[in-house]
Amino acid sequence: MTLSGDPDPIGGCRGTPDRKGPGTIAIAAMILLSCTLAACSSGPERVAQPVTTTRRSGPAGVAYVFAYFTGDGKGGVRLAVSRDGIRFGNVDQGRPVLRAPSLGVGFHRDPSLLRTASGRWYLAWTTGARRRVALASSADLRHWSRPRSIGVMEQEPTAVNSWAPELLADPDGGYVMIFASTVRRLHPSGNSEPGVDGKPLNHRLYITHSDDLRTWSRSKLFWDRDLNAIDATVVATGDKDPARRFAVVYKDERLDPLRKNFRIAFGPGFDGPWAEPDHAIPEVGQIAEGPSLARSPDDKGWFLYADRYAEGFYALASSPDLRTWTTRTDDLRMPDGARHGTVLRVPAAAIANLLDDAPG
Repeated sequence: MTLSGDPDPIGGCRGTPDRKGPGTIAIAAMILLSCTLAACSSGPERVAQPVTTTRRSGPAGVAYVFAYFTGDGKGGVRLAVSRDGIRFGNVDQGRPVLRAPSLGVGFHRDPSLLRTASGRWYLAWTTGARRRVALASSADLRHWSRPRSIGVMEQEPTAVNSWAPELLADPDGGYVMIFASTVRRLHPSGNSEPGVDGKPLNHRLYITHSDDLRTWSRSKLFWDRDLNAIDATVVATGDKDPARRFAVVYKDERLDPLRKNFRIAFGPGFDGPWAEPDHAIPEVGQIAEGPSLARSPDDKGWFLYADRYAEGFYALASSPDLRTWTTRTDDLRMPDGARHGTVLRVPAAAIANLLDDAPG
């Protein structure tokens, strides 16, 4: 795949700048209105403010790092860290750690963070290009390589967008990116907000594989349940049932009737097949995006993070088994203005310098 150049224009609008609204009907109307505005502008960039984090880590010496964007996404990628996965403090007082304004239309949306077995960090994000996403790497999360543009949908000239690349390590070997795209030759119209071509978007989830995080395979369909779906992430569950070895959480993007919520399904492999029916996770709310799953500090359960973008806050639910969920949003402390990102659980030693510098 091509790793340079990025001539494609923006491919649609992610979320909405208006984060106030009393109910789902009003919120749906705001979403539709915001995505018809010129250039999909989300208003002025908001600088994330520090929050307090507690000085403790899990019994295994684990910690959490959160990569996110703010505002319209043109201000760069920011980081926050936590010792318990609940209270996050900004790195470098909320200043961006990475900026690549020349890629796509300059967006740094939906950042997805990965740490490899060697300890190197990789970050993928939405640039606003129709058929490309961006990828960069770092040894310390502060100094980044020159970002590369990866043509994940170059083979599809009718692709309207390439959204939210989820960068993951396959436990069976290699790496993947899972992302969403509307391909007009396959899905001329759909049940969602309009794209830049004025037609309703109709996303499907796609996947591309790599052995070295440099050369990527031709993207193929990851999963299609004949519905508009975006924002997928996959985890190894540790379940003894072979049919539940992996779980996928994704966003049902349908607008009418209003969905915009998370669903979970289970399967035997990283690529599925995923069992039907899948199940909604209402504990993180409706009108949400960017699901991020991480093990709890004590390894006895899971945290599911969600960007409640229409209302301007992050939500949290916890589960002992990925079946039953408890809302924990009132406990969660995230940087002000944080939008769709990735929470990654890592050894505390891997981010010791960031933990020491974060407020708390």
